[in-house]
Amino acid sequence: LFTSALIAFSLAMTMSSIVTSARAAVVVDQSHFVLGGLKVSLDHDGQTAQSFTVGRSGVLDHIDVFLFMPRPFATFPLQLSLQGLSGGIPDGINLATDTASGSEIFAGRLGTSLNTRVTFDVSGAGIDVIEGDTFAFVLEGLGSPGSGIWLVEAWHDIWANPYLGGTAFDVGDGSVQPYDLSFQTFVDPIPEPASLAILALGFGGIMVLRRRRIGQGCRSV
Repeated sequence: LFTSALIAFSLAMTMSSIVTSARAAVVVDQSHFVLGGLKVSLDHDGQTAQSFTVGRSGVLDHIDVFLFMPRPFATFPLQLSLQGLSGGIPDGINLATDTASGSEIFAGRLGTSLNTRVTFDVSGAGIDVIEGDTFAFVLEGLGSPGSGIWLVEAWHDIWANPYLGGTAFDVGDGSVQPYDLSFQTFVDPIPEPASLAILALGFGGIMVLRRRRIGQGCRSV
């Protein structure tokens, strides 16, 4: 009985480890990481948007946007709002939001360059995404006049390696722009079939051991 209990405990720990590692394995989904192209100006109350297509099912975790910081550096925060699409443009309904302060934006600086990676965490909204789903994120300045400008890195559609899963928008009139913003999306993926099979085997093993233990108990009586 002790041996059976030990084996069952080992199986349970193995399954727990598999589930934990599957949930913790946040991966890059969409990646349009380009620097040195166009610069989209974003002032203290400006807005810009980008749509994207989900490539891997799971839970949307965070979105990174790449900026260029002109001197003097801006100081105001940026807010990212995740929205669905209606008629191919952002629908204005916020599914999740996150804000990065001026100091947080500067802290994401890429080495000694004037580029910075800004991470917006949307994991708390628990948004389940399926391959092929389309969304948009809207970047908005939350500052006051005279607090500078941020420049969002972008890439023109006519250049090599354009992003094919979405496009940039003018938030004011919803017009499609001939470029894409520089960004990456990250998802916490659904466990792979192999992991699910291992979980099923583990549960099956525990049930077999449990039945054997019950059977042994009945025979001893």
